[in-house]
Amino acid sequence: MQAEAHKTQLKATLEELLRLHAEEALALRRLARDELDALTDRKLSLWEQLRAICVECPPGPDERDALERIRRAALHNQILLHHARDAVRTILQSASGQPLSSPSNRPSAVQDGLRVDFRG
Repeated sequence: MQAEAHKTQLKATLEELLRLHAEEALALRRLARDELDALTDRKLSLWEQLRAICVECPPGPDERDALERIRRAALHNQILLHHARDAVRTILQSASGQPLSSPSNRPSAVQDGLRVDFRG
């Protein structure tokens, strides 16, 4: 009976994590900092809850689909986060009169296709 309660709690926690990632994607698109901070707190709380549940009831094949959807949502949000960070950086550089840097971390010589002849 207790195992069934843990399974139900595990399923509810995974569903809540998936909903939270959907909310996070919307907040990232709006660059809603306060909302993102609150979502981060909720995510940390759910993570601790999930860790505690998994000690009693490790996820099995039934939860694999939910875990994969959460993984994809988290990856999607990570991409949105990088894009948002680059957008904010560009806006701040433009507003402060700084020259705009490329969004890539690669040196400009590599971006521009610098050729090096090693043959001598």
